[in-house]
Amino acid sequence: MAKEYFQIPHTDIDEHWELFALLVQKAIDKSDDNDYSIFGIYHRLKLNQWQLFCVLEDNELNSIFITSVTPFDLNCYLHICVTTAMKGKKLDYQYMLDCYKEIAIKFNCNKISAMGRKGWKRIMPEYGCKEQTLFTITME
Repeated sequence: MAKEYFQIPHTDIDEHWELFALLVQKAIDKSDDNDYSIFGIYHRLKLNQWQLFCVLEDNELNSIFITSVTPFDLNCYLHICVTTAMKGKKLDYQYMLDCYKEIAIKFNCNKISAMGRKGWKRIMPEYGCKEQTLFTITME
């Protein structure tokens, strides 16, 4: 099975946004993440603040993922905001990790961060991922 990924230019987001929005909403609904909205993601993609990538498998859409680049003083992070597969498709975690690493290098990032569903916690160490503590406080 031939796989390839590519970035959707921010100027082309509208062309297929109906499909992308359904996939992104699916990812939001399946996670405990309440930080993102379809409206906010769309605008950050259109403003070229975030990046949208598609993964093709045998020339068919398999999955999409959305990244953001966050620079700090000593490190620059490629943050994986959303990753989701088409209905009936499975994610190839090793392939996805390889994609993330290539993209991190392209954007001069030396670290990769991601938040995901709870089930990922048990499999991610197999791929060299290290869990770090993150605390959040919701201001009322």
